[in-house]
Amino acid sequence: PGRILTATDFSSAGARAMRTAAAWAVAERAALRIVHVVPPRRWLGSVLDGAGVGGRVTARAAAALREAVAALHLPPELEVSTGIVEGTATRAILRE
Repeated sequence: PGRILTATDFSSAGARAMRTAAAWAVAERAALRIVHVVPPRRWLGSVLDGAGVGGRVTARAAAALREAVAALHLPPELEVSTGIVEGTATRAILRE
């Protein structure tokens, strides 16, 4: 079986990407991986100048990702994994 990767930024376009990827995964009997990219913690710390900002951003993104995936109402037989990945969007998605 194959694997399908999609990323979301929690926008309406991101939601469409997740729905489309899920439909493909079901049709192809493939595993589905859904990720969200957060900026590197060193960027957040330097921009917002606050200790623990990166951890809070990551925790909120993880909660939003869980909610977004739950809203998809995916079939139980679909193998789904999620992740919050750190870095620039293009590089982080390519690594996945």
